[in-house]
Amino acid sequence: MTENVYQTFTLTVPAGASQTVVVDGYYIACLSADARFSVSIDDGPSGVFEKGMSLAWAMPFHKVKITNTGAVQNVIELGISSGQIRDARLNLSGSINNEAQRPDLFTDAAPVAAAAGPATTLLLAANTKRAEALLVNTGTVDLWIKGGAGVAKTGLFLVAGQSLTLTTTATIYAYNPDAATAGEVAVAELEFS
Repeated sequence: MTENVYQTFTLTVPAGASQTVVVDGYYIACLSADARFSVSIDDGPSGVFEKGMSLAWAMPFHKVKITNTGAVQNVIELGISSGQIRDARLNLSGSINNEAQRPDLFTDAAPVAAAAGPATTLLLAANTKRAEALLVNTGTVDLWIKGGAGVAKTGLFLVAGQSLTLTTTATIYAYNPDAATAGEVAVAELEFS
C-alpha cells in the first residue's frame, strides 16, 4: 500500500443498487451524500453510513461496497486514504455573539382569581414574547398549574404560598379542585421587547 494516498470518489447510486470501489486504504470518510446508505468493507458485514461519518479500519482494506438503501438516487462523495483524513476547510470570519439574550420587560397584572371548583381558570394567554412566567399561589387553597383547560388533577401542584417559574410561551391555566373556596394567583411575565 502506498503511504499517504488520498483519493475522492463521487458515486451516483440508483435506488436499491450497489457500487463497489476497488481501492487500498485504512480510512474512509463520507464528505457528502444525499441520504443515508450502507457501506461494506472487503465483503464484510454492512453498516449504516452518512455524510460526516468516518471509519478508521485496523488493517488495510481493498474494496468498499456502497449500497443505496433508499427509494431514490443517492449521490455520495467519499474520501479514502491510507492515513486519517482531517478536513479543515471550514473557516469562519467575523465575530460570533454568544451572549445570552435577556428579557428586557417585566409585566405584572392584578392577581387572578381561581374560581371555586372543580374549575379551571386562565392565568396567562399564550405570549411569543414571554421568556418566563412567574406565578405565586397567594390564596389559601392548593392549585394545579396546567397547559390546558381540562378539569383534572394534572400538571404542576402549587401549594398555597408557593411560587413557580415557567420558561414557556404557552397558555397557562390553574385548576382549583376545592368546591368551597376560590384561589388566587399573582402573575407576572419576563418578556422580550
